Formats: sequence, C-alpha cells, structure tokens
Amino acid sequence: MIENTERYILCKLGGYDLSSPEIVISYPTLDPTLSESEDLLSKCLPTGINSGDFSVSKYSKCNVLSYAFKIEHEEERNDLLTISILIKKKLNVDIYKPVLENIISTLKYCDLLTEKVLTDYIQTIYNGINEEKLILIDGAPIDLSIIFKDIKSKLFKSRPEVRGSFF
Repeated sequence: MIENTERYILCKLGGYDLSSPEIVISYPTLDPTLSESEDLLSKCLPTGINSGDFSVSKYSKCNVLSYAFKIEHEEERNDLLTISILIKKKLNVDIYKPVLENIISTLKYCDLLTEKVLTDYIQTIYNGINEEKLILIDGAPIDLSIIFKDIKSKLFKSRPEVRGSFF
C-alpha cells in the first residue's frame, strides 16, 4: 500500500456550554504529550470554520485538509466536527475534498453520521482512502475507487498531442 496520507484526525467543538476544541481521535495514534498538539488542533479545527467548509493549511512537512460538518442533537446545540487528513505536500489536496465530502454525506444519508461511528471506523477510512478501494462503514458501502477515478479524470484531463512545427 502506498501511503499518500499520513494521518487522519477527528476534531470536535461540542455544542454544550463552555466547550473547547479537542482532538477526538487520530489514526495512526497521535502522542498526547506532543507539544505540537495545540498547533495541530488549530490547523485541523480552525477558528471560524463552518459546517460544509474546507480548510487547507500547512503543518510540518504536510498539508492539512479539513472538512467541517455538524452532528445534530435534538435537545442541545449541534456539535461541529472536522475530519482532517495530513497529506504529503507533493500531492494535490483537491483530489481529497470530494472524497471526504462523499464519505460524510453518505454516512449522513444512512443515518450513521455520529462521533462513535467515525471514531470506530477511522482506520477503515484511512486504509480505504490510501488504497482507493471500497469501504464498509457499519454496513454502508462507499466505493472510493469510483470517486477517485472520477476526480482524477476531471482534474488530470489528457492534453491533445500537438504535431507539426510552429513558427
């Protein structure tokens, strides 16, 4: 498996009073004693991000792509979460935007968009994106290979072969 993404991080700003941004889970596991975790948290859950927004920033030797979404609650305010990917700098982050958006929208459509489901399946999402393959999240299939193929065909259109000479 070629790993183009280095880490997946789920962050949350709870909908309850006096909540603070927090890193919910990271895969591969993030050392909680890292002095850099506050800096990473601010990159993954930037101030002012709204549900449906993407954020791209630089962190260490990677680009951080974050997608914000909300998890709705009936009795209290909604939680704002971000799923973030640390992507190698040489790669085009635009490839991963529709992938994250599709995963979240599919989970929402299947009523599976919860913090617990995302926490339980973060390794599956990590492996599925790196391998560009079908993943099953709590029984819901998400075929990432089709999404990647479609994105790459749109982003990397073949150039016509030019023949002859120009003066």
